[in-house]
Amino acid sequence: MVDINRTELATSDPLDLCKGFALFPSIGAVRAGISSGSHGGTILHKSAHILVLRGNFSFAYEVLLGVCGPSYAVKFDLEGSGEGKQIDMKVSNDEMWAGFFVGFTIQFPMSAAVQYWKPGHWYSPWKGHWHDIGSFSINPRIDLLGVILFAIIKILGPDSALAQINNFLPGLIGSWGFTGYNSTNFVAGDGTMTAEPVMNIPINIIPLIPAIGEVDDSLNAIGLKIASGPNLGIGIPVHTSLTKVDLDGHAYEGLSWNSSGFTASGDDDVPANPSTMSVRVTHNPDLTFLLGWFASASLFKLFRISATFNIDVLGILGITISLGTYNNTLSNTVGSLAVDSCNTCGAQQAASPVRVIFEEPALADGAV
Repeated sequence: MVDINRTELATSDPLDLCKGFALFPSIGAVRAGISSGSHGGTILHKSAHILVLRGNFSFAYEVLLGVCGPSYAVKFDLEGSGEGKQIDMKVSNDEMWAGFFVGFTIQFPMSAAVQYWKPGHWYSPWKGHWHDIGSFSINPRIDLLGVILFAIIKILGPDSALAQINNFLPGLIGSWGFTGYNSTNFVAGDGTMTAEPVMNIPINIIPLIPAIGEVDDSLNAIGLKIASGPNLGIGIPVHTSLTKVDLDGHAYEGLSWNSSGFTASGDDDVPANPSTMSVRVTHNPDLTFLLGWFASASLFKLFRISATFNIDVLGILGITISLGTYNNTLSNTVGSLAVDSCNTCGAQQAASPVRVIFEEPALADGAV
């Protein structure tokens, strides 16, 4: 039996969108951010299952500076053993971050989401897929770019075009972006970890309600801005999976997942003393459309807290829009727990084109 020492595979450590893989290789990714501290970390991440429903809650902190994305960053540790033509690997310290941002903010995103289980067939209810129902998020943040834009609005006056945009589309004035984060979920997801960045487009209707609009105008004089109204969202769930492991050029595929990691097999015996480990990371971005409601309050554009409730329209209808399949490779010296950055920051292969998958709506299952 060959021991395979714990090895870190990562685009960067700590995670950094500016050093990640491009979500869409044909478009590329902007990498004009500062690498140190571009992402903070998870404060709390919990999940629970109740029959055919499951939910999760997360609380993290992020420091976003510059312009980066659309991209995703991923890191994980692998260790295990090999015997004959098979390896048995344990996965730990896995996390990913995906999205795009521009500006300078410090934020503390809190989010909760609910999914339902839809069996593929009535005679095999254990085979199927999880579909999104809805999500709720609260995002307190400090926006330093927003302070500058707030000052410009004050100089231009309340009748300026920039002020009018700020009234009805408050989410567009200031630092902007959409990011999603996940941790310790390759095993829980049976080999797939998903981050769900959502681009929210809030439409403020407060100025259209005379009584409340007058109160808002008074509050604006002291730098306080309130907003609420319908929200339109575009989500890009990014599904990441490990699909191949190479040890000194010997490939092991067909990953079979268990409670702690996976087993994989190849055509060659496992090297006696492997020195280099490479892992193929495959990502599949989807496209979703969301409808919901938002409420927010900000002070001088510097401090802002917002809450958003969204319903995944396509998820409820059982429709999946896949934006392709892309492969990347991460490599490191076996036994090394330190990385600099990814050895290649662009996807190496576009494995499949855009496709739309239609499934029966969930309500139809009980209408037999």
